[in-house]
Formats: sequence, C-alpha cells, structure tokens
Amino acid sequence: MELISKNLDDKIVFRKYIADAAKYGVINDSIFAADLSKVDEIEAHDFFDRTEMVENLRELLENVIRRVMGKSDRGAYLIDTVMGGGKSHSLVYIALVFKKPSAAIARSEIESIVKNWERDSIPQAEVVIFDGMVADARVKLIEQPTLSKYFSQGLGKDQVKRSIEEERKPVVFLFDEILTYLAKREDYWEADVANLRTLIEAVADTKQSIIIITLANNSVNQRGYDRMKSIFGEIKRVGSIRMPQDPTNDFAKIAMKQ
Repeated sequence: MELISKNLDDKIVFRKYIADAAKYGVINDSIFAADLSKVDEIEAHDFFDRTEMVENLRELLENVIRRVMGKSDRGAYLIDTVMGGGKSHSLVYIALVFKKPSAAIARSEIESIVKNWERDSIPQAEVVIFDGMVADARVKLIEQPTLSKYFSQGLGKDQVKRSIEEERKPVVFLFDEILTYLAKREDYWEADVANLRTLIEAVADTKQSIIIITLANNSVNQRGYDRMKSIFGEIKRVGSIRMPQDPTNDFAKIAMKQ
C-alpha cells in the first residue's frame, strides 16, 4: 500500500496519519520508529503493509528462514549501518515473521520465500530479544532476563549450546543497540563482550539457531564497535555482515511505503 489509495468511488484516500496531520497540523512521527523491545505490541499486518521488501531485507529474511530450516551453515549475522539505516526495522520485521506467522504468511512477498523451500507455513522458532536501549546496564549480559537461561549451565560454548538446544526448536536471537548497552557498562563491558562472543559461537555451532546483531557505525562507542567487527571477522566461516537497505536505490521505495 502506498501513501494514498483509491476507494470505490475512485477518490484519493490518504493513510490515517496523513489525514490526521492535515487536520491537526502535527504529524505523529513515532509511527515510523521501530522499537524491538515493544514488538509484541506492534500490529503485524500494518507493519508489514508499511514495509518495503527491499532486496537486502529479502535476502536477510531468506537466509534466516533457510537457517531455521537447517539448510544453511550461516548462523551469525551483523547488521552494520548508520543510525536510521533500517537496522531496528529489519529486526522487528524478522521478529514479527516468527512471532506472528499467520500475518506473515498472508504477505505474498513472504509467502514466495517460504514456498521456495516447498513449505506452506513459517517454520517454528523461539524469538529471543535484547534491546540495548532499554536493558538495565546494572545487570550483566549473562543475567539479562531474556538471556540468563542460556548461560545457566555455565559460560563455556558447549554449555551455552546445550542450553540453546534444550529449547527443542530453533532460537532466533535478535540484538539491537548492543553498543548503547556496552557503553553504559563502563569497566565491565569487556566481560560482557567475551560472553557475547561465546553466545555467537554457540549459536553458530547449532544446526538451526541464528543470531543477528546490529551496530551503528557512527556510534560514540568506537571501541565496542571495533571489537564487535573484529569478532565477526574472526568467525567468518559462520558470520556474515549485512546492510539492511541500499541507501542509493531503496530510499524512495521505502519512503513511499510509509
């Protein structure tokens, strides 16, 4: 759906937020922000409707679905872009695909990806979310509410892998704004990064689970940014770096969808 559409009388009908902006003189720009920590509150049909399936997002989703189906050895992805480059939006999109599969499969652009693998439904997966913007920086990474059970058997890679596999279904880990969290951890961030690396390697060693981490490359936490890039470089056999959108070719299409 575009910014405008035509009703049965062939009249132009604007999206509600545009009509409200014209009426009240103020636009609610919060509708454009993608908040991963509030994904369960997002109306999936509307979110999918306002999202342009650009080529890079399609490729990322295809790779996630392939991994969850056990048809890919790529278990770790780094989304590296500038602020406002679509990283949070991409994670929300992927979360909604697995959290609200009936809404997702109703979209032709998603259905076509699934049918490429001779399926008629979204594969089941557990979605684990970490949003560094809202995470309590007083709490260690391994003790964060959504992550602690995966470190409950110990901090070694094999122990973390065992905890993941005990879910009995693939786990999709989505990390947004990790550098914001690490910057607030001050003297403890090195230990958090070490434990995060263990989690990345444990996920990569599974057959079907996947972890996606976003970085903003204009972040004030340059040390954290460099360290995360280094980690993905060292585990290149399973890690991959993705840009969620092509700033040259995708901007106009994305703007029209909003």
